[in-house]
Amino acid sequence: MQKETPELEVPALGFLFIFFIFIRADHLTNMEKSQGVELMSAPVKKFAVGGIQAAVWQNESKEGAQFNTISLDRRYKAKDNEWKSSNSFKMNDLPKAILALQKAYEYLALKSIEETTAPQ
Repeated sequence: MQKETPELEVPALGFLFIFFIFIRADHLTNMEKSQGVELMSAPVKKFAVGGIQAAVWQNESKEGAQFNTISLDRRYKAKDNEWKSSNSFKMNDLPKAILALQKAYEYLALKSIEETTAPQ
């Protein structure tokens, strides 16, 4: 018997940008640092669209609560032929950023559904 995959509603694009702004994890805020939040060394999952990459991170607070954050980067080759990262985006990068964020959101939403419906 094949397991039925739950349908996932994709939020409006505007929501994704707001979602990204509030959960970005490039750098922890001072409040997060004071609460003992630490990032793990490697992302749980990466979603790349061209030079744009969304990375999902598993974090744990000082109290042991686990939560996910997402970072978004643009990779580019500099004049010195070295690869660099930036968190600034050109207008033509935005559709790629939206797609990468949608994939990260879909991954986390499906993961959440699986965790809540898994037999104990």
